[in-house]
Amino acid sequence: MARPKSGLDRRILQAADRLFYAHGYPNTGIQQIVSEAGTNRPGLYSYFDSKDDLARRYLEARNVVRTEEIAELGRQAADVPDFFRRWMDNTRGLAAGKTGPYKGCAVANFALQTDSADEEMQAYIQKAGRRWESQLVAYIRSELRAGRFAPDNTAGAASIARRMLILYQGAITMWKLTGRLACFEEACELFELSLQSAGRTEVR
Repeated sequence: MARPKSGLDRRILQAADRLFYAHGYPNTGIQQIVSEAGTNRPGLYSYFDSKDDLARRYLEARNVVRTEEIAELGRQAADVPDFFRRWMDNTRGLAAGKTGPYKGCAVANFALQTDSADEEMQAYIQKAGRRWESQLVAYIRSELRAGRFAPDNTAGAASIARRMLILYQGAITMWKLTGRLACFEEACELFELSLQSAGRTEVR
């Protein structure tokens, strides 16, 4: 029978979130998490089955933040290119340190830090990625239906969503490799060029 929530579970998740993001999943031990949360191993295991269980909850919480961000940017944007530019501008601000240390996309970092042979965890990570893609596809299709984005025969909503994710992750990776914040602006330019090359035009 699950233990009733007391606030300790939230403290443990908050500690795991900060440590996983700051130091990486493989470099974070259970003892670090319980020390930061102000508890002990029995306290942690009364709420979470294992470190992997904590990791899944961490990914779920980070995924919720990302999907909420996508939804909010969609509400603010004038059209699809404006949406992507706002997304890159927001990420550029994070990379510039406006809200504190930024180490890139938490889910992508976790994917790179996790053993590729761990099929269960890899499947969980890929599920999160597919949720982002599905949300982007839904947003693009809503813009098509509203007439703010003109359809063509060479690129569908799924293809455009994948371009967004490739350029988003690519811009973060290049910024981490080079330290150049201009990578985010260049990602916007590449996205708009990809739309032009596909024969897509925005309806004003």
